[in-house]
Amino acid sequence: MPRQPTWQDWLRSAKLCERSMKFFEKPKITAIKTLSKRIAKDNVLGHLRKSYHNLDLANKVFDMHEGEATLRYEGENYFDWVVTIC
Repeated sequence: MPRQPTWQDWLRSAKLCERSMKFFEKPKITAIKTLSKRIAKDNVLGHLRKSYHNLDLANKVFDMHEGEATLRYEGENYFDWVVTIC
């Protein structure tokens, strides 16, 4: 098995560098897998349920910001976590 080229090898040989780049540009997936309608529907509904669950928690965190959550620094809020949860 030939050794893997190093960055120094790439600097010495533009052709080797080009060949290495082309290797990594090759698509790894040769076919797209399709799901049955039942499985696809179950997946969509599952993701939708999870989205509503996350949105509910994000709303609770947002509402807590309005007085219930203790702020450490003046002007600090939890909007970053609301966005992360969503």
